[in-house]
Amino acid sequence: MTVNAIQAMGSRRQRQLWSIALGLLSLPMAGSALAQQPATITVQHAKGTATVPYAPKRVVVYDLASLDTMQALNLPVAGLAKANFPAYMKGYADARYTVAGSLFEPDFDALSRLQPDLIVIAGRSAGKFDVLS
Repeated sequence: MTVNAIQAMGSRRQRQLWSIALGLLSLPMAGSALAQQPATITVQHAKGTATVPYAPKRVVVYDLASLDTMQALNLPVAGLAKANFPAYMKGYADARYTVAGSLFEPDFDALSRLQPDLIVIAGRSAGKFDVLS
């Protein structure tokens, strides 16, 4: 299975595009009654573009800001980087979330087990973009 990666870093405009993309991903999970939903969407990011599932089921996040946005949008997360979470995000330290490495280094064995259909990365994990793609 191909693992798609998104790098959400850089300018304010790129962060805005990322926020819009996350909002689009949340539509089917929010009970939207759209007549026809595409299977995938194309998202522009700092490294180019990525085709990602419209409604990903297994998402791994390597960026706390993106995780914060996903929490605010009530989007599901299957795995994440081990981190010192702020108080309002302490729930992500729960054992139900698979630790998929650190903010700097992915755990490829964990990713293999999770088989995510979307991986969200940012500045700290940007060096791993190619291998995560």
